[in-house]
Amino acid sequence: MKTFQGICKLAFKGLLASKQRTLLTILSVSIGVASVVTLMSIGKGNEQIMVSQLESLGTNSLFITPGAVVEKRVRKAGSAITLTWEDADAIASSVKGVDVVPEAQASCSASYGGENIDTKAIGVTYEFEWIRKLNLKEGRFITPEDVESSSLVAVMGNKVAKEIFKGDRVVGSQIKLGDNYFQVVGLLESKAGSGMGYEDDSVFVPISAVVRRMVNVRTPEGGHSISCITSEVKERSEIDQKKDEITNLLRKRHRLKADQDDDFFITSMEEQIKMVNELSSSFTIFLSVIAMISLSVAGIGIMNIMMVSVSERTREIGICKSMGAMKRDILVQFALEAFALTVGGGIVGIVLGIWGLPGMIDKIVRFMGSGGGTLCIVSPEIIMMSFIISMGTGLIFGLYPAYKASGLNPVDALRK
Repeated sequence: MKTFQGICKLAFKGLLASKQRTLLTILSVSIGVASVVTLMSIGKGNEQIMVSQLESLGTNSLFITPGAVVEKRVRKAGSAITLTWEDADAIASSVKGVDVVPEAQASCSASYGGENIDTKAIGVTYEFEWIRKLNLKEGRFITPEDVESSSLVAVMGNKVAKEIFKGDRVVGSQIKLGDNYFQVVGLLESKAGSGMGYEDDSVFVPISAVVRRMVNVRTPEGGHSISCITSEVKERSEIDQKKDEITNLLRKRHRLKADQDDDFFITSMEEQIKMVNELSSSFTIFLSVIAMISLSVAGIGIMNIMMVSVSERTREIGICKSMGAMKRDILVQFALEAFALTVGGGIVGIVLGIWGLPGMIDKIVRFMGSGGGTLCIVSPEIIMMSFIISMGTGLIFGLYPAYKASGLNPVDALRK
């Protein structure tokens, strides 16, 4: 019977006997493990980006959007004309302890100096600036006087300003939005991926200019239709209470009967973050499954290599058995070889997954112009899981060749 130390030496010699084959096998495993680490890290990074974007709006926020309409059996959330500017004013005056910011959107073309691009004019009030944590690069934001008088003034998002002004002076210029000319009074700092993601691509104007001059859509009761209302609750502990108060107020204003569903949606920031986490988890699982397939292919490669090794070393196995090696000794030897290949590949793959592939993917994303790159968050759990999966792959795909080697008849093996 061989000692375990002796079996380990034989396994190590077996791997060194074909260095090129061993290195290629380790490479295939490392690519699979690196894929697992990288894709899971990207999924975790995307989750953090989305959560931080939502949290940048304030964790005490309530978002009120219009109800849904059904067109051709398709339910379109937020498409009903049920939420009004007057609703926002009613909430601000009737519900204490909340700051209210209504928004009205108008898709339009923006024209300046021969340049013409499609954008969105976002009608807002002055509170929008500090509730959404916007920073001005130049000029000023919308004022209460602008809203009161429906002034044709505009504050440019950073990205849309670069696209249309092409380096010309922004503040003080005149821009055409749809059929109206607006005086540019402010330019925002780039949000650089924070916030809800539309601040850089939009033009902000007084809400009164949108609902009275650009998209004058009225509800059957005569109210000015808007796209959403953000309510910032001053005391976090009162979020549920304020949500109920706003719900009751809007139901009363919209004259809904007790058996009728709400014709609006109210969601808290915590609900949105929870939904994002659930979606991100599903996305991460999907990426992980793709990476597992890559690792499984590497495992099949290990099995093939080990089968070839068993075939080439049949005489060696016969000699070992004739000298007293037992079936379990041969089984352990070949299982150790497969295990060593996957452990080696796992270590290299983890190193690549932490320092190699993420940087490469980030450069590719930046080169293709897809936003500001990627964020990879490598946690100890991801590293541990990847390493365990790597070792498991070696055991699963290496056991059959090892079992086959251990079952060889020594007399038949020595004849080959």
